[in-house]
Amino acid sequence: MGGAGCLGTSCSYDACSQDGDCASGVPCQCRSSSAKGANTCVTGSGCRTDTDCGDNGFCSPSGASNGSMGWFCHTAVDTCVEDADCVGAGNQSECSFDPAAMRWQCGQSTCSAEP
Repeated sequence: MGGAGCLGTSCSYDACSQDGDCASGVPCQCRSSSAKGANTCVTGSGCRTDTDCGDNGFCSPSGASNGSMGWFCHTAVDTCVEDADCVGAGNQSECSFDPAAMRWQCGQSTCSAEP
């Protein structure tokens, strides 16, 4: 399971280094090589890999309005696939997963930072 990692003058403890280090069905969100913070198990996600999403579905990360993030399936009921699909929607500029609607749709920026 995870381990300590130091980036410059700060250290973090990684909760995971791969999906298998997390509970069943929960993905491991690995930080980029330049980011500070720890790798974390992303509870509350709806998928871990594309195969979790069925035929023609795929799994993608999405920010949430509370600043958290998760991984969710794209399906045929989504109203967008990427932010570019939301151009011209006023302040609805980001394609993200809406847990209330259970689909991806255009909305306000969630400002979720990558760990």
